Amino acid sequence: MAKLLNENIERTKKNIIEDQELIDNVSKIIEKVKIGVYENTVSAKTSNPVLNSLKNALNEMIESTK
Repeated sequence: MAKLLNENIERTKKNIIEDQELIDNVSKIIEKVKIGVYENTVSAKTSNPVLNSLKNALNEMIESTK
């Protein structure tokens, strides 16, 4: 039981780190877009489907403005 709990805690920590990396990546890309730089897209990966949806939408928006 304790092993399973520890594995879940570690998985949750990993997911939080992935989510934060994606959010940081999105913030950097948005700052570039604000100054007119449309060359970069969000490249970070996460297992969170909601954040992946945000990433895909942002990347599609950037691609459509090129």
